Amino acid sequence: MPAYQARPALNIRCWACREPSRRTWMCSEELAATQMSVKELKIALDDRGVSWRGVCFERTELEAALTRAQEAGPGSEADDAGRQEDLGGEEGASASVKAASTLADEEARYAAAYEAGLARASCLRVKEIRTELAARSIGWATLFEKSELAATLAAAYARAALFSSSGALEPGSARSLNAEQLRQEMQDGRTPMLLDVYATWCGPCKLLAPQLEQLAAELGSSCRVAKLDSDAEPQLSTELRVAGLPTLIFLRGDGSQLSEAFRVEGVPGNAAALRQLVVQHLEV
Repeated sequence: MPAYQARPALNIRCWACREPSRRTWMCSEELAATQMSVKELKIALDDRGVSWRGVCFERTELEAALTRAQEAGPGSEADDAGRQEDLGGEEGASASVKAASTLADEEARYAAAYEAGLARASCLRVKEIRTELAARSIGWATLFEKSELAATLAAAYARAALFSSSGALEPGSARSLNAEQLRQEMQDGRTPMLLDVYATWCGPCKLLAPQLEQLAAELGSSCRVAKLDSDAEPQLSTELRVAGLPTLIFLRGDGSQLSEAFRVEGVPGNAAALRQLVVQHLEV
């Protein structure tokens, strides 16, 4: 596929000259990923045949994916296909078909979630969109059009919908859940979950809180980090056999639901020790 090709008129700027008049990709130089808007990043990835839906949720992830594609140069997709063929025989073909099917399902789910999120975000005022983005620690200072703000918020909505079955959790953040939300999350075994059962009056729980936030930021979409207030949800705390606070429960998914892999009471040393427990018991 050529590096650039003419497209129908679109309301975005040319990558190289940044002029909106012609709105084509026929310029001789390609901008770095960091110089493109989110919309331009997505179009550039599509042009290169790089899948990003359901995979890249943040601007930084889109930039990284495009940078890798730019560095790989033309033919990288063919090389990937060749490596798939090296798997050989029916086993390799079966693995390829399964991977393609899974990716297609993820892309379809993301597309549906994004469209729903875009409809929801478009109904908000600009100030409301910016407030929601700020609450999610998503920068909006470089987004000037409402359409760009709405698209960014829609991506955040879609990310939450795919990552969390209850919609209450987001990648990179530790959130408190009520009993109904936690039960719903535990029926979703697509990604593992670290659960912190705490109390607002508990001193060690307060010490653990910043470690959980740091860990959640490091884990991103590979693991859900949830919290449960034992005083607000005593029945569920009893069902979870919580005897001391804080209690960390490591839940591993099998694709359909979660099951307990390990638990520890108290603060497990420092952030590095907590991260090691996650690696050991949740394999992320």
